Amino acid sequence: EDKITHATDNGAYGFIRVNAGNVFVTTNSGSIQRGVNAATAGNTLWITAGEFAENVTVNKALTIRGAQWGADADTRYAAFIGGKANTAVETVLTAATNNPTGGNPGANDLLRTLANNITVDGLVIDGNNVTLGASTSVLDGVDVHARRGITNVSDTNVATPVSNLVIQNNVIQNFGQRGISLSNDGTVGTGNLITGNVIHNFAQQGIILFTNAYADITDNTIVNNVYGTIGLHLQNFYIAAPTAMNWTGNNIEIGAFGIGIHTNLFYANGGTLNISGNTVNAEAIAVTADDTWGINVWSVANSAVVNVSNNTIGSSGGTFSRGINVWNVLPGLANISVGTIGNSDVCVYVDN
Repeated sequence: EDKITHATDNGAYGFIRVNAGNVFVTTNSGSIQRGVNAATAGNTLWITAGEFAENVTVNKALTIRGAQWGADADTRYAAFIGGKANTAVETVLTAATNNPTGGNPGANDLLRTLANNITVDGLVIDGNNVTLGASTSVLDGVDVHARRGITNVSDTNVATPVSNLVIQNNVIQNFGQRGISLSNDGTVGTGNLITGNVIHNFAQQGIILFTNAYADITDNTIVNNVYGTIGLHLQNFYIAAPTAMNWTGNNIEIGAFGIGIHTNLFYANGGTLNISGNTVNAEAIAVTADDTWGINVWSVANSAVVNVSNNTIGSSGGTFSRGINVWNVLPGLANISVGTIGNSDVCVYVDN
């Protein structure tokens, strides 16, 4: 009993320490989930460096901080050896089981954020756990054991609309579907921010926002050499948010037959998406015949507006077949200011 209440780090004894709104988790504490369960809404969850092989569900407002919270994700990722983090300095959430493609119920998604006002800062979320061995899904030479990195869909396949979700300074890599996947299923999300992350090696999308899950997406590095994937993806928005959504300052490299930034079915009457100041390149092996696109704007209607401006497309790497592609957009709803386009067979392609 004295160990539980003493001011030392009781994680060393296998306990979770709770003190004045802070919850402390060490590898000896057993799991991040134990810390989440012990916390009260509004607490800060501090997680020591080390590896945690588990699926975590956060169902209350928490600030979750890894050992490298606030630290630049690009700099940290550059220090990885063989694509893997040093668990002596990084907090690594990884897969406990080998199931990279199975759906719900019980899909192998590593972090589920199922409440408003959650912040996730400074983690490595890695769908490859070398101790699990060979996988049925191998991406860019890496065995992938988990499906998604961060999602707001429960393990029973129910989407929990979220607002004020902040995902920042994380490295998210090696997933059988998506790095970050948010879906609000009809309710508008506001105040969500995805910023300063490195997202790497995924089979479908780096970040996808479904059905009115509005989020500003800024200053992320998304690098993927997997065939036919998408860096940033908006899908099926039909209710407007009170303010414009901004996708700015992202550095994206996409594989052959892929799309750097893709918006599809933006029907939100009065909604606005600004896509500006991003750098989008194709992997070096991409050629014109591969049908790789830089920015794609599809199906904009009602009075929704997509503004594309000052992006740099094809400044290095392989060749795009289309730098910017526009299709099925009503007059006046897509405002395209080219920016800079290189390494592209067609700079801007517009069709009805």
